[in-house]
Amino acid sequence: MATPAVGVEYTGRNSIDISKLMQGARLLSMSFSMGIGNLRQISVKADTTADPTQIRNQKKLIDSPELDEIRSQDAKCRRHIEIKASRYTGQEGVLIVADAMISQIDRMLVAYETLRRPALVAKFMAKYRAEYENDFTQTRAALGDVFNIKDYPHPDVVEAGFVFNYHYMDIQTTGKISIADPLIREREERKSAAIVRQAAEDMRAAMRLAGAQMVEALFGILKPEDGKTKKMHECHLANLQEYVNNYSMKDVTNDAEYAAHVATLQQILGGVSIEKLRNSDSLKAKVAAELDAVRPTLKSLVQESGRKFRV
Repeated sequence: MATPAVGVEYTGRNSIDISKLMQGARLLSMSFSMGIGNLRQISVKADTTADPTQIRNQKKLIDSPELDEIRSQDAKCRRHIEIKASRYTGQEGVLIVADAMISQIDRMLVAYETLRRPALVAKFMAKYRAEYENDFTQTRAALGDVFNIKDYPHPDVVEAGFVFNYHYMDIQTTGKISIADPLIREREERKSAAIVRQAAEDMRAAMRLAGAQMVEALFGILKPEDGKTKKMHECHLANLQEYVNNYSMKDVTNDAEYAAHVATLQQILGGVSIEKLRNSDSLKAKVAAELDAVRPTLKSLVQESGRKFRV
């Protein structure tokens, strides 16, 4: 079965009371900076008739799996947080976090800030300092005439450039605009209120879409095609169980209509484990049939639109 669309809008858009969102959720901003980049733009003559301004060439500053790992783990950290939050329409890179999820998310952030990332940086810096003290002999040989010592700051400067910042903010619609002109001030306050309302609509839509997608994924694994069973991974069940178990904590838009269906999913999945599903065809058939019964309703609550969401 086809995967549901990645953009949705939900029915009853005007029924949201954004006061719960403002009281029960915060904004989370995260930023990851690197002490040194991996690539640098350079000019290289090429045997071509193309306009030189239309061609870009890059050199790899340093061959370091340790540096690549920092970048990879930064992205992984962000993805882990995004799974437990929702995107905030009003600002790129900012997430909405339900208050009930903040303690769990904060533990992850503190651990990454104080333990995981510093260890990764220390591992890279050990290699960088060794290269620096050896005058980048290997890198010079690899880059040849495009090597430039100015691309490689002192290790202390590089180390200071590895920064991970995050902070929480209240969700507000007024109180921050001090423009004297009342017409401009009122217009901007209306914009701010509209952004928060859109954020609430996006969050509800994203929650609904996530549930529908995970039900589709589990149902697709449980139902054989042409008599052939599909390989079942623990994530197919675990993701949906985590979703239904955390739903009440993440639902800061009072989506009572969808919450009723989540309760049904909790009943369907109650006492079910991946081992039981793997060892019992009858249980797989039972869970598949029960999911199949709720799938049409779940899908009817989401429909395609131009917006994109990450849950």
